[in-house]
Amino acid sequence: MYKRITLLLTISNGVFTKSRSFNPEHIYTVPHVNYEGFDEVILVCTDTKVSNEYQCFINKLVKSLSVPLVISGGVFSLGEAKSYFDLGADRLIINRALWDNPSVFKEIATIYGKQAVILSLDFYKKENKITSYDWEKKEYRKSLLPKYFPEILPYIGEILIQDVEQDGRVLGANIDMIFEICNLMPKGIPIHIGSCGLVDWDQYAELLNLDFVDAVSVSNVHHMSKKAISSLRNHCIIKNIYIRNI
Repeated sequence: MYKRITLLLTISNGVFTKSRSFNPEHIYTVPHVNYEGFDEVILVCTDTKVSNEYQCFINKLVKSLSVPLVISGGVFSLGEAKSYFDLGADRLIINRALWDNPSVFKEIATIYGKQAVILSLDFYKKENKITSYDWEKKEYRKSLLPKYFPEILPYIGEILIQDVEQDGRVLGANIDMIFEICNLMPKGIPIHIGSCGLVDWDQYAELLNLDFVDAVSVSNVHHMSKKAISSLRNHCIIKNIYIRNI
């Protein structure tokens, strides 16, 4: 099976923004983004409450998109999931519902299949303890995963891991931390590396070369152009990573 290089866009108030620790900083335009150069497009809504502007952004994007679309944005119920699938989502990212309404995983997977369900974990290491971050309460949880997590596993098709501290920074990914998080994940569920501060092609290739990693996201705006993504894909092919040759 091909490894995937995906495009991750952070959206706030219906526009593409640069984020740092998933807090919007600068507004970007999207005309230079080469969507077709990626295997999948991921939209991450950084707003606490989803706005009509976000839905307008999705509507405009799906009209011209030819690759699969993944959408996040406050999915807590089957009805909210259905609304995103109706908009054109192929898969959904679920984050806070793991803690606030875990039954929604089974509800969505039962109807749409578990391959359509992605669990997002935004991790952070504080005082040598790995935790996850609650974006609504703006605080760190006491643990990375809830105790009942094993009960949810049958309804998860993929796990997206993201580094709260490294998002939006250009110092390079904390590869050792990513390895540590991956080792904590259950075996048999594909790992998708989200926004973790990757800055050079070798870091992408190193992660894609891992057996348990299925995909790595591009979240750096400078890596989204046709020239950049072509260069990254060619680098991975040279490194003997099994990806599509676009």
